[in-house]
Amino acid sequence: MGRPEPWSGGLDLLPGAVVYRGPGGVAHWHQHLAIQVIVASGGPCEVETSDGLTEVPVGETLMVPSGQRHRLSCQGELTLLLVEPYGPRGRRVGGLPTAPADVPVSGTPADVVEAIIGRAKPVDLSPAVDAALRHLDEHASGPDASLASLSRAARAAHLSPSRLTHRFTAEVGIPFRRYALWVRLRTAVEAIARGAGLADAAAHSGFSDGAHLSRVFRRNVGLPPSQLLRMTTSVDNWP
Repeated sequence: MGRPEPWSGGLDLLPGAVVYRGPGGVAHWHQHLAIQVIVASGGPCEVETSDGLTEVPVGETLMVPSGQRHRLSCQGELTLLLVEPYGPRGRRVGGLPTAPADVPVSGTPADVVEAIIGRAKPVDLSPAVDAALRHLDEHASGPDASLASLSRAARAAHLSPSRLTHRFTAEVGIPFRRYALWVRLRTAVEAIARGAGLADAAAHSGFSDGAHLSRVFRRNVGLPPSQLLRMTTSVDNWP
């Protein structure tokens, strides 16, 4: 029996989180909003950042903070978690103090995610920024995708667009437009997981076309979106 195809395992989409379990591979240089936890279960992994190369031996874990540009290479099976710090349904958490050593990799996807969230530091956001985040979550797909704009979010937050831009970046750590792009990407992933083609997923989430979606996906994930088609996906009340 040959080696399994890279990144051909199971992908579980939960509210504001993703759990991947299966064979690894190479994810080229990328950067995303999510807190990432890597559990090397069937072979070592290597994570490269601007600080250098870090090896993750079998049975150990490594955390990649939100917003850190990195490259990932795993030789065997792994569990990979992506948890949004400012996720849907009002979750507001910061980073992790350390990488958790006891992630329940054999548990349900929800168990795995809760093991991470339970260790994260809570974050208090101003009511205005919280309102802007909720507006984005509510208007990220379909006909409403055009409503997820800075001007409309500013109206929901009762601030001017310039004031919201300044406050959003200060509190969340990334500019509003970049965060909005991440929310649209999340929506596209959900559409693909439910069986949509690339063009339909792009239209559903406010991208100009499939090529635009592919470029953004690669910058954020390090893989082409077509890689999702090799995975067995499960959507649990996403997002």
